[in-house]
Amino acid sequence: MKKTIKPLITIMLLGAASLSAQEQRPCDDVKAAVGSQVSSSRESVLTIVSQAVSENEDCAGEIAAAAIAASNASNELVGQIVEVAGTIAPGQINVIARAAFVAAPGARAEIIAAAGKVAPGNFDVAIALPVQDVEFPSEVLNLPSAANLGGGNNTGEFAGSPNQEPEVVTNPNP
Repeated sequence: MKKTIKPLITIMLLGAASLSAQEQRPCDDVKAAVGSQVSSSRESVLTIVSQAVSENEDCAGEIAAAAIAASNASNELVGQIVEVAGTIAPGQINVIARAAFVAAPGARAEIIAAAGKVAPGNFDVAIALPVQDVEFPSEVLNLPSAANLGGGNNTGEFAGSPNQEPEVVTNPNP
């Protein structure tokens, strides 16, 4: 019985992995097709994006990124690509914007403006920005400086001598 179950489990796991890989392939194929079409017809990039997103809404982010990369898009064109893709797939705007941020990090202002314009209710810049691009100024987070953590003299140095032995409490509850 054990010999029969192990091969069945292996077959089931391989089948599940195969289905998972097949589910991801359509976006890869669409992305490659968009990249190829845009490379051969850069002046039609917005039409290509529009058609591809309308046929493959779930691949909108990959389509936008492929179009940006293949067209070597200016910041203005990046914004237009995001606007076209987001108009057709407003529910995908955060994915589209994230893909655009990754493909064209210098076009941040244009991406935010386009995404906010076409899907103001769905767009959230905090979700769309790739994590490594999120900047949190200390004054926004209200973090104390090291000198104000206590025990210091506001010069960044802590009180006490470096040669001073720390006090050891052996029985905190007498």
